[in-house]
Amino acid sequence: MNQRNQQHKSRRHTLRSAAALLLTFILALSCLTGCAAAAESRASKGDADSENAFDLRGVAILGDLLGLETKTAAETPALAPGESSGIKIGVSLWANDDPLSQKTIETIDRAAALLGVEVAYAFCGYDSRRIRHSVTNLIDQGCQGILLANRTDSDIAAAIRVCNEKGVYLAQLTHKIDEDLHPDTYALAQESPYYVGAVHGEEITASYRIVNALLEAGDRNIGYITWSESDTTQVLRNIGYHMATESFRGYNKGAKINLAEPVEAATAEEGYRVCKQMLEEDPDLEAILVSGGGGDVLDGVLAALSELGLIGVIDVAAFDATDSMQPLLTSGAVFAAASGTYCQGLYGFLMLRRAILENEPKPADQAGFDLTFVDLYMYTSTNGRNYDDSFVLDVPYTDAELLDLADLSIADLSKTCPTLSLTDVLSRHAAETFAFPSLHTLLPSDAEEPPSEEEQAEEAEAEAEEEAAEAAESVVSDDTLTETVLDQVEDTDTPTT
Repeated sequence: MNQRNQQHKSRRHTLRSAAALLLTFILALSCLTGCAAAAESRASKGDADSENAFDLRGVAILGDLLGLETKTAAETPALAPGESSGIKIGVSLWANDDPLSQKTIETIDRAAALLGVEVAYAFCGYDSRRIRHSVTNLIDQGCQGILLANRTDSDIAAAIRVCNEKGVYLAQLTHKIDEDLHPDTYALAQESPYYVGAVHGEEITASYRIVNALLEAGDRNIGYITWSESDTTQVLRNIGYHMATESFRGYNKGAKINLAEPVEAATAEEGYRVCKQMLEEDPDLEAILVSGGGGDVLDGVLAALSELGLIGVIDVAAFDATDSMQPLLTSGAVFAAASGTYCQGLYGFLMLRRAILENEPKPADQAGFDLTFVDLYMYTSTNGRNYDDSFVLDVPYTDAELLDLADLSIADLSKTCPTLSLTDVLSRHAAETFAFPSLHTLLPSDAEEPPSEEEQAEEAEAEAEEEAAEAAESVVSDDTLTETVLDQVEDTDTPTT
């Protein structure tokens, strides 16, 4: 075993001990707050599954128990609505209660308020029937454009046909039509005058990097949780995952890697249950890959690991960040993450608005415009802090920047979205936007009032007198030193009798 793996295993042993000590506190504090949260969850969801709801605040307070700085996003100030543009856009999402969907909605609403655009939402879970039905419902509500987070290729094919019939623009969110995998749907999109394009991430590259990070850290036995095996984005991520394992085997002859068959989980409760089941069936798991789920599945996995005392012992790599990443990365609860994708919703909204306003012709050689995002990678607490500052506590674009984006053509939007990164946001906003007060500035201070001008003058005069006295003393010391040296010389020159 090489030195890096030894360090990795040593880190696990240290964190296992720390996690065991934290476990009692986490569970105790979770119990104190859990009843109210579970009751609220049951009241809001109103279905049988919510009877098994559990509280995830044990995960949220992990940073506090470790003495780490945590930050809470302030409420977004209400924006004065812009002058009505007469445009209405429908957005069909998987949910509205996980970190990814909530930030997607927040960002779209902010831009819509500035631009005077009306937005209607539909939340369909991962049910293809509901997804397809939402397109018709949103059109019936008067929407001139539909931003659709489809689940399967057949979902988007059905939506294209409906939008063609109704004369309504359509754009995909977090997915794209792969020409090689689905040539018929790609041809349908090419021929459609209303299919505008897709906003999505670099799924194969992102998934390759996530799995490669685990392998480089020494993990060889990896559990795998996916939100939906048939989802088109998941299909592309699978390609990246297996490319990473095969590439690693190629460079490390004889490496025995077990990337388990994926198990589906789409909610925090399911993530919690699946994680515990995985560890019961295979206690030797070294890592867990969470391949999406809007941040909810990650919360559930972390709750299960916290309960088992395995925070930091099992390496967790995930797509879709949760509400606060810095404490999770610092504590070792999360080893690596790829996120920031909620801005795809903003760009999809702006693309549809531009199509409705100007009907910009799409590229002749493509099914539509291709707006590709580079995922934000987090491997360190610094990455986590920058993500929290730039993407959790605020949206990564100011109002003025949103208005500038709205003036861009779709072709220019496609060139701008890949530049979005942690470094990009911090450099654009600098300390002016993200200067959060430190703790000591928020606490009451016992410091005396600043001295008056008269007191300052007296203090300056006293300092001057003190400096003059020190200078005089220095002169005396030099004279004394000279006399001592002369005496020594005279003693040396005197002959001995």
